[in-house]
Amino acid sequence: MWEKGPLTYLLLELGLIKEDLFVRNTTRYIFKGREIEIGNLEEFISLLSKMFPTEKENISAFFKEAKEAYHECYKDAAIYGTPLPAELVVKVFGEKKLLNYPREHPHFYGWLNKSFKQKLDEFFKDEDLKTLLCALLAYIGTTPDKTPASSAFTACVSYYLYGGYFTKGGAQKFANALKNIIEINGGKVLLNHKVDKIVTEGREVRGVKVKDKIFRSSVVVANANAKTTFLELVGEENLDEKFIKYIKSLKMSPSCFMVFLGG
Repeated sequence: MWEKGPLTYLLLELGLIKEDLFVRNTTRYIFKGREIEIGNLEEFISLLSKMFPTEKENISAFFKEAKEAYHECYKDAAIYGTPLPAELVVKVFGEKKLLNYPREHPHFYGWLNKSFKQKLDEFFKDEDLKTLLCALLAYIGTTPDKTPASSAFTACVSYYLYGGYFTKGGAQKFANALKNIIEINGGKVLLNHKVDKIVTEGREVRGVKVKDKIFRSSVVVANANAKTTFLELVGEENLDEKFIKYIKSLKMSPSCFMVFLGG
């Protein structure tokens, strides 16, 4: 939701106002019996520095690098609204762009090809501090030593930098806004249409099947998990054995169960 984030670009493209649809979350951790409430990055750095005074300089250095790396990650995001993976950098900008990537993204490049544990070990010695900074790894569902630093960076550390947001007035309000935009532009939103199969021909997507109906399309966006999408909706018979093995090896992230209480 920050100024160069993909969702921000989407809202601008659709003419929607962020403040009408999203509200920033408050963040609170309970660590060893202590409640830690965070309003922004500066407050978090100050609080951590008081909790771990011997790591004060390292804490500031860590978040300084993280912020610079985050900006580098989104350096070219304005072109397509989101950072591009290496294979698309080559396809869109050419090989020279990829070769120049380490020089043009020196801080973010330092987060690639390392685990989150390795990155934390570069800055910190206090194990309690490192444990606290791993609190949001539940979003990924892996341990620090098995979490790529780049994944932890975009999925977890970014929350410390720019916070998290929740839909204002419930998720349905945002869904309705998207539905209206689609219909205004000549599209159609079909409710109660559970997809039974992703139709392929010659290993290329041709649409989706809903009961006895087929909706033709050369592009299908699936919001199901990878295993359901490829092994059930696409079907193993339409995939390479090596790819099937890879999909089956993926570890499912833990589900999130939230309870809202009001008095």
